Amino acid sequence: MVFDTDKFISCIQSNLSIWEMGTKEYMDKFIKQKSWLSIGESMYPDWTEKTEPEKKY
Repeated sequence: MVFDTDKFISCIQSNLSIWEMGTKEYMDKFIKQKSWLSIGESMYPDWTEKTEPEKKY
């Protein structure tokens, strides 16, 4: 599987809680965690089925 860098960048840009330090969402770890989950699901259709060790690599 080839990693789609452009798609990843687009996902990051659409989640202000990941990169925009001036927002209240940036300081909220729960919102940030949801954002990362959303990005994982966008990048990999079977993301929620993967084990934690599989998600790290």
